Amino acid sequence: MDLSKVMSVLWIMHKSSIKSGRLSYKGVVGHYRTAFYMKRIILIIISILVYIQAKSQTDFKDFWESMKDTIVEQHVIDIDNDKLSDTAIFRFPSNYDHPEFGYTDPGVFRILDLRLTSAKGILIEELFDTLPKKPFADYKNEINSDCAFLSNFNTKDRYLFMTGPSYGCCIEEMYVFSIKQNTINLISKSSLSLVEIKDFDSDGKIEVIGYDKLGEGWGGYKTNYVFHHLIFPTVFKLTDTLILDENLTYKYNSDLKDKYGDFLSFKRPVIVENMLDNSEILEEFENIKGNYYRRYDITSRTKIKVSALDKYPKAELRIMRNEIFAAHGYIFKSSDLREYFNKTKWYNPRFIDVTDKLTDIEKHNIELILKKEK
Repeated sequence: MDLSKVMSVLWIMHKSSIKSGRLSYKGVVGHYRTAFYMKRIILIIISILVYIQAKSQTDFKDFWESMKDTIVEQHVIDIDNDKLSDTAIFRFPSNYDHPEFGYTDPGVFRILDLRLTSAKGILIEELFDTLPKKPFADYKNEINSDCAFLSNFNTKDRYLFMTGPSYGCCIEEMYVFSIKQNTINLISKSSLSLVEIKDFDSDGKIEVIGYDKLGEGWGGYKTNYVFHHLIFPTVFKLTDTLILDENLTYKYNSDLKDKYGDFLSFKRPVIVENMLDNSEILEEFENIKGNYYRRYDITSRTKIKVSALDKYPKAELRIMRNEIFAAHGYIFKSSDLREYFNKTKWYNPRFIDVTDKLTDIEKHNIELILKKEK
C-alpha cells in the first residue's frame, strides 16, 4: 500500500471541510479538535502498515535462512575414485506451509556443496536463474535441483548426474556435470527423469536411462518408460549402477517428517550397488527403446563404415536403410514396412517423396547399406 497516497487523501478531506463555508467559534474549535484526532489516526495507521510490511519481510528472511541452514540431504560416495569417501550436501527450503510467500515448489535445493576428501571442497551456487518470482528475486541465482546421482568411472574424470524438481505431473530436467582436477563444469542439460546409468550392452557406451516426455498436457508425462541414452566415449566405463530404493525413500521421508513436520516430497533417494544380471532389463531396454526411438538413429548422424554392417542380416539391413526414410515421414508402398514402422511411436507418415529432405550423411549411408544388402 502507498502510504503517501493515504495521507494525501485524508489531508484533502480535511482541507475541503474548511473551504466548505464559514465556521462558528465552536465550529472552528470542533473542527481543529477533529483534525487533531484525524492526524493521530493517520499516524497510527501508518505505524501499523509499516510494522506489517517490515514484519513480513523479516519473517520471510528468517524463514528462508533457517530452511537453507537446517534442511539438507547428504550423499556419501567416492566421487573422485581415490578409495576415500566424499560427501555431497544439498541445502534447500520447503514451502508447503508458507504459501503466502508465493512459491510452492516441493522443496528445491539451493546450494550444492561437494566435499572431496583428497582435495578442497567445492561449493556450487549461482548456476541457474530459476526463481524470477518475488520475494525470491534476491536468491534466484542459486542451484536448483532435488536429487543427485553420483557415478564413478574408471578414469580421472567423474560425472555428477543431477535432476531438477518435479512439479506434480511435470518432467524434471537432468544436468550432467564433469568433475575434473577439482573443477566442476556443466556439460549437458536435457529433459529426462533419471532412473539408471549403465553400459547395458557392454559396448563401452553408457546408457543414461529414464523417463522422457510423451506428449503435451497433463496426460503426457511419465505414463511409460521411455528409454533415452547419452553416448559417452568408449574409455568411460561405468562400474556401479544407481537404482531407486523404495525402502530408502520411505525412511528418508519419515525421518524428515519426524524432524521438520508434515510436508510432501517428490524426492527419490538412491543407493549404489552392482548389478550382476542385466538380461531382463536389457531385454526391456531394447524392446521399449525401439518403440519410442529409432533403433538405428546413428545412420542420420554419422557416416558409417562397411565393416560396421557385417554383423547384420539382409532383412535387418533393409530395416536400417528404410528407417532413414521413415524418420522423414515417408509413406511406404510395401505393406510389411508400413506395418513395421506403424508400430513405433515416433513414425509419422505424411510424405510420398522425401528425397529433398535427406542429408548428405543419410544419402551416403543409404547407398552403403543398399550395396551391402545385395
